[in-house]
Amino acid sequence: MTTKNATFHQINTKPRHSPVKKQLLIRQVQEYWEGLDKKTMQNVAEAFGLSPPTAKKYIHMTETEIHGLDAPVNYKKRASSMNDWLNAIFKMMLDGQESETIYYCILSQPEFRGKAGLVEKYIYLIGKNFPDRPAFHNNYLTQCEKSYSSKKDAIGIGIDAHQFGCWQPQ
Repeated sequence: MTTKNATFHQINTKPRHSPVKKQLLIRQVQEYWEGLDKKTMQNVAEAFGLSPPTAKKYIHMTETEIHGLDAPVNYKKRASSMNDWLNAIFKMMLDGQESETIYYCILSQPEFRGKAGLVEKYIYLIGKNFPDRPAFHNNYLTQCEKSYSSKKDAIGIGIDAHQFGCWQPQ
């Protein structure tokens, strides 16, 4: 299910400040600087609640740099052992599989080389995209593990992990 063209997960995305608001602030800082009689970075920083280095940066920004804020830089995300499994988790959640089933299916795959804690974390994080889905908690998982003698028992009789068509990492 992992493809180069489409990914179905949005994990650890930080909210970004509106570039328009930042551009307006920079222009206000520059106008304020032009109107000052005694030009000190400390005065500008105090007036706008900025640090002096930030105030200096804003004062000296060119119009091209200000317009460049419209297209923020997207940095490459760090590689994780879970990258190949994120879409599988998402697809199984879309298919209505329980979190415990997803957890044990992934751990039972011979291609999976990650840690069980990471699987728990990502099932929890991806599950937050599904408001009606109960949260996946480590405490509940510990109770489930005590009641099952093997991973195969936990998955349940008759569930073939390969039926989902998303188990071969690429």
